[in-house]
Amino acid sequence: MSSKQVNGLMKGAAILSATTLIVKILSAVYRIPFQNMVGDVGFYVFQQVYPIYGLAVTLALSGLPIFISRVVAEQSSSEAQIGTIKRLFRILLMGSIIIFGTLEIGAPGMANAMGDERLAPIIRITSWLFLLVPFLATSRGYYQGRLEMRPTANSQLVEQVVRVSLILIGAYVATSQNWSVYKMGSVVMLSAPLAGLAAALLLWKKFWPVMLNRTSPEIGIPTRQLLKRLLTEGIVLTLIAAMLVLFQLVDSFTIIRALQSHGLNREAAKSVKGIYDRAQPLVQLGMVFSVALSTALLPGLVSAIKGKRMVEFQRLSHLFQKLSFALSTTITVVMIAVLPEMNRFLFSDSKLNVTISFYLLNIWLASMILMRNSLLQSMNKNRITTISLIVGITVKLLLNSVAVGYFGILGASLVTNLGLVVVLFLMSLDLVAKFFNFSASGIRFLGKLLVSNLGMLVMIFLVKMVAHHLCGDVSFSRLQALGVLVLGVGLGSVTFGLVIYKSRLLTLKELMSIPYVSNWIKKRRN
Repeated sequence: MSSKQVNGLMKGAAILSATTLIVKILSAVYRIPFQNMVGDVGFYVFQQVYPIYGLAVTLALSGLPIFISRVVAEQSSSEAQIGTIKRLFRILLMGSIIIFGTLEIGAPGMANAMGDERLAPIIRITSWLFLLVPFLATSRGYYQGRLEMRPTANSQLVEQVVRVSLILIGAYVATSQNWSVYKMGSVVMLSAPLAGLAAALLLWKKFWPVMLNRTSPEIGIPTRQLLKRLLTEGIVLTLIAAMLVLFQLVDSFTIIRALQSHGLNREAAKSVKGIYDRAQPLVQLGMVFSVALSTALLPGLVSAIKGKRMVEFQRLSHLFQKLSFALSTTITVVMIAVLPEMNRFLFSDSKLNVTISFYLLNIWLASMILMRNSLLQSMNKNRITTISLIVGITVKLLLNSVAVGYFGILGASLVTNLGLVVVLFLMSLDLVAKFFNFSASGIRFLGKLLVSNLGMLVMIFLVKMVAHHLCGDVSFSRLQALGVLVLGVGLGSVTFGLVIYKSRLLTLKELMSIPYVSNWIKKRRN
């Protein structure tokens, strides 16, 4: 590969990574004004069906395109790539039609299983997105396999902007017209297939000639082999990408009935579920940095493994684990520390702070799982990831109703954490490069991180104490809560930064191994 091609690939990868982060931020942020417009019950209606949409998006956006790009990249000729992509499209189209039909026919039964039969029309509207999965996944995977990242990046951005715009417009119209929350849910969920259609049209404007190419679909990987790989490699990639969505799906099917068995009537249960769902966009925002870190360091890990540079791999994997642990720990601690003010500012009240605080532990757990998956993926160890996720989700499914029936909505947060702990534990058993080796350097690192976080927490709580003293015993207004957030997080971050700088939490050599950070250091030196 020439230096020009390498530069083009790196630029394309950077564009795709940046777009993915923007999409994830948009996906988390829009739900805050949306909840403010439609209220807790309206948010419940949206979030009950959201995991079904989330699965479709995972298939179309990350899981299947990554798998397809690998298959395309393996082919030795353009004809083999086209023949393979045609066969994959036929397989996926058949699968998507089956899923669509199942959801259309089974929507009333699914809604009843969720404890709310009025969700059936919203499930049916969402099901239309699955028909677009073959068109989105194959075109994105084809271009990524040929090292063309711009089509995927552009389609991701168009899809998310269209969807978020339609959701917020729909919520505004529904509120101003006093529609029922279920009519509102149907209208805003229509944004999913419409946004998917917009992305598909953008992609297929260029991809259509590829599918019309007269290359025989018999050239390339045989159908049986493709199907086998799709059901193994494709499933692994999809499962890890959809991990939190699958846990949310279990909540959708179990919480309402379990809350009723706990003593709440149906309307009260809907409101409590809507408040509980506030935690999900907060977790998404908290994980943005972990996703960015994985995106930045994974190529280096894969390159080191392929080049059999095991010393470099060990060094990078150890750095990756240190950074993931430090970032996810600090972000989780900060968000829990300021949750009452964040809840007040974003959602106008501070309900279920304890429950949401426990749910925010998902940031640390999911970030650790993402880090370990990246390491296992770089070593081509996918089987352990699949087994771990299946066991963790099974734990959530078996215990969720019992825990909610006994502890109330807090039980759902606790069982989600337990399921993720199980996944993390099982994935760690097969990991070659472990962080917790209890060496002297590892213990020093943990000590420095602990002191840094304690310093940050002290500053945040000092700001909160002063604010409470000035405001008296009354609850903060949204504006006051914002002031506490800005001052607390700002001064806490400065304190944290000073402590890690003085304690040298990361060495200069480690900092120079981080993409973009190394460039910044070099510029500062020059």
